[in-house]
Amino acid sequence: MQKKSSPTNIRDMALKCLYLNRTSFSGVLHPSAGPIGGQAQAKWTIGCRFNREKLSRRILELSKLSNRVKAITCQPWLRVCQKWQRTSNTLLYLDPPFVEVLHLFSDLDYKQEFNKLVRDKIPSNIERGGEVVSKARLVGEPFLRALREKLAEEAFEVLDASDQDSIVAELADVTEVIDAILALLKVSRDELIHRQKEKRQKAGGFEDGIVLLKTSNPLPTNKNEDAEQSLLETESQIDKISHKVEKWSDRREHPAVSETKIKLEVPIVMDNWSSGTSEATIDKETGIAITAKLTGKRVKSTSIIEISIFQNKQLNLFK
Repeated sequence: MQKKSSPTNIRDMALKCLYLNRTSFSGVLHPSAGPIGGQAQAKWTIGCRFNREKLSRRILELSKLSNRVKAITCQPWLRVCQKWQRTSNTLLYLDPPFVEVLHLFSDLDYKQEFNKLVRDKIPSNIERGGEVVSKARLVGEPFLRALREKLAEEAFEVLDASDQDSIVAELADVTEVIDAILALLKVSRDELIHRQKEKRQKAGGFEDGIVLLKTSNPLPTNKNEDAEQSLLETESQIDKISHKVEKWSDRREHPAVSETKIKLEVPIVMDNWSSGTSEATIDKETGIAITAKLTGKRVKSTSIIEISIFQNKQLNLFK
């Protein structure tokens, strides 16, 4: 029950962590970890390390020292040591399992690679936390390309924001990137606003929430009538008209192989989607056939695509 729970506050998170740590094999918190004593619960039972009275007393005693705790974090042990190595009168308690596992014969050099454009003060902020930073500087066209990619990344952050405050915060990031692009191009914000006004005068803005559904040639009988307007109020209505996966498939026979092609058009803003091919027989004598399923998931500005191949092993009884 605790393993499947999704706590929403720090107290319930702590309770879940404590319970799973005291009842799982070796205290492992991974979803695949089994209970102490195994499924049989023969020699050891799941509650052998979860004595409520003893744990309650320990928690109450520890709470008296809470004002002396400087930090509780879930980070690789080496990073924690680097951050606090110059601090006097401090006891570091490092409790496994560690977030990152280093090879026993490595040089203990924990590394994280990012290779992405960041705000100017980010590297120095990381260095103040005790880590060693490797950085490079972009100039010219590569810098402009990185800024344009950053703008797309920040736009996805706006798309994924869940409330008004988050949306405004992400829009601030978008504006920061736009300012950097303007500075690199030596274009003033006044010129940008002038271009914005020109486009608004020609095509309007986005205040009215107009969604273009379709166009068609006018019929003589209703050529002068106003087009009917529908009111879209829910996300499901919007998803139905604009978040659709278009699919085309084709099968071709070549001298040595059979080819099944599938072409998908997926809106870039879709979070989750799936589509598949029709069944294709690969062995007429045995009746073995395969189908393929493509599943996509967007995480921020990154698309993750999985391809599953299904093989039908049912024998052909009518050969």
